[in-house]
Amino acid sequence: MAGSSAVSIRPIELGNRKQLKTFIKFPWRIYSGDPNWVPPLILDQLQFFTPGRNPYFSHSAARLFMAFRGDEPVGRISAHENNQHIRVHRDGAGFFGFFECIDDPPSPMRCSTLPRAGYRSGDSRR
Repeated sequence: MAGSSAVSIRPIELGNRKQLKTFIKFPWRIYSGDPNWVPPLILDQLQFFTPGRNPYFSHSAARLFMAFRGDEPVGRISAHENNQHIRVHRDGAGFFGFFECIDDPPSPMRCSTLPRAGYRSGDSRR
């Protein structure tokens, strides 16, 4: 139902296991029919996004977002602030990753604005 309703962007809380699983399992919706896709291990992804289990979170931060059309997920993206990079390069750069989106023009356009919007409220300058 491409374009049938507005796309909303919702933050995903790292500590909310249900939300995190929705974020992690979203690629199955896009790639499950691709014979070349090798899905990630769900437990590995859960540990990756769990502060205390991933050493990245001892020095840096990540914010996760999903795009929804109604209650249907249509995209995901993460915004990262790597404080070790910022300390060395002094550029205030932010990074993004885990970008997947259904093949629907409004969805990727909305998702691609998230890293900038996510870190405008933080300390990063870019």
